Order: sequence, then structure tokens, then C-alpha cells
Amino acid sequence: MAGRWTTVVEENGIRYVDPASRLNDMLIRKVGGPGPVMSEPPLVQTMAEGDPAQQKKPYKQKWRHAVIAGQPVRWYQNDEGSGADFPMFKTENFAITTSRGTTEYYQVLVSSGMQGDYVSQIDQMLRSVQLR
Repeated sequence: MAGRWTTVVEENGIRYVDPASRLNDMLIRKVGGPGPVMSEPPLVQTMAEGDPAQQKKPYKQKWRHAVIAGQPVRWYQNDEGSGADFPMFKTENFAITTSRGTTEYYQVLVSSGMQGDYVSQIDQMLRSVQLR
């Protein structure tokens, strides 16, 4: 992605932005630790628009799985997006042992227009992550 998408260095990570649609992006961010161990993925948060009585409630989902830097990582859909943003997908925090032998923790966030087989597309994006 680094060669095809725009790379933006942020305070806590690197964001890759699709030049064809700035709403498609992937953020690889360093986090402070492993985070909580979740038995189930969080509920998918729904868009809040229109009549409050007609709004959908958050709903359950199943874990999805990818391999990042040689290790299995679970991921889930965080929300359905809004009129201004595509839906967001997140990995759980995961550990990487650096070449110096230290452990660092990361999370990957993907914003996707969910076109076509979006689960495979997100899985492929996650599998492409390389951390050094």
C-alpha cells in the first residue's frame, strides 16, 4: 500500500489513504498495551440519522481473523459509518516483538466503503501489514 496509497505519518502511527477515495484508509497505530481480552466482539454501532424511534440498535457480530506479521489477530466491525465516513473495522491490540527483543503493541483500523467482497479486501489489507 505504501507505494500505491498516500502515506500520512501521524503522532501515534501511519495512515495509508486511498487516492481514489479518501474515505478508504488504514491506520496502523502503536498502543500502550495489550488491551482487554474480549470474549465477544463489540456490538456494531449503527448510524444515528432520521427519526430516533426508527433508528437501528447496535447488533452482534462474529469475530473475523487475519494473520498480521505471522500471528493470528482477531478483528471486527466497529460501526456502520455515517453520512461523512465509511464503516470502521478494528483489530484487537496485538503484540510484536521487535528485532531488539522488545515487545510493542499495535492496533490496525480500516475504513472501507464495503464494496464487493469487503471482508476479503479488509483481510488482504490486514495481511499486508509489515511491522519492523
